[in-house]
Amino acid sequence: MPILTQVLGIHRSWKQEKFHDRILTDAILDLIKALEQNFVTWSKAYQDTTLSFLFSMNTHWHLYKNLKGTKLGELLGEAWLKYHERSKDHYAANYLQESWAKLPVSLSRD
Repeated sequence: MPILTQVLGIHRSWKQEKFHDRILTDAILDLIKALEQNFVTWSKAYQDTTLSFLFSMNTHWHLYKNLKGTKLGELLGEAWLKYHERSKDHYAANYLQESWAKLPVSLSRD
């Protein structure tokens, strides 16, 4: 984040505005919230609920795995990371239940 902080500081100095680190932090947090909202919307776009669960599981897993142990992960907090880890487990269980529930129907056709 130091490079982003420097870029934002330079940009603000050109506009003769004061720079505060909190501005960048708030902008990044807003971006993460927007991404989370988009992921929820995109997961609902699947007509097949199995695919929706798979997409949600994958999204939560990648957020948790790629942000844990990073400065951004620290900024978001342990509770945020744990939420995504639990959500990954929740959607994985739903995915397995939903996908296995379709198996007997598929087998009975043959």
